[in-house]
Amino acid sequence: MITRRFGDYNFTKCIDGNIVKKDSPIIEFCGTIDEVVSYIGVAKSLLQRDLKVFDDIFLYNELESIQKILISLPNIDDKVLAKEIIKMDRRVGDYEYTLTDFIIPGDNKINSIFHYIRSLIRKIERTYIFAFKTTRKRVCMFLNRLSLYLFVIAEAIKLEE
Repeated sequence: MITRRFGDYNFTKCIDGNIVKKDSPIIEFCGTIDEVVSYIGVAKSLLQRDLKVFDDIFLYNELESIQKILISLPNIDDKVLAKEIIKMDRRVGDYEYTLTDFIIPGDNKINSIFHYIRSLIRKIERTYIFAFKTTRKRVCMFLNRLSLYLFVIAEAIKLEE
C-alpha cells in the first residue's frame, strides 16, 4: 500500500522504515534527488538523436545510469562512484570550452533543462552534507563532477545548434 497518511501529521516514512518529520534535512535531500531524477527523465524524453553531442557521448544511456546512481545515494559503493568520476572526467576532457562570462540559460529548452539539473545537483551537494553531517569524499567528488559534466553537456548542446 502506497498511502500511509503519515503526511497528514507532517511526518513521512523513509525507505529504510524510519518515520521522520517532513522538514527533516534527510527529506530535503531525498526530495532534491527526486527532482533531479524527474528532470533527467524530462531531458531524456527531449533528446534528439540527430545531434552530434548525443551520438558522441551516449548521453541517453548515461543519463539513465546517473538516475540509478542518484537513487542509491548515499549508500552506493565508493568503487562505483570512482568509476563514474573517471568516466565523467574523460567526457569533460573531450570538450574544449572557455568560460568568458556568467552563463544565463535559456538558449533552448534542453540546454535550459540541463542547466537546471546542474543547479539541482549543487543543491544535492549542500543537502547531503547537512542531512548526513558528513562529507564522504567519493559522494562529494561524484556530485561535483556531475555538476561540471552537466554544464559541459548543456553548453555542447547550445553549440550544436
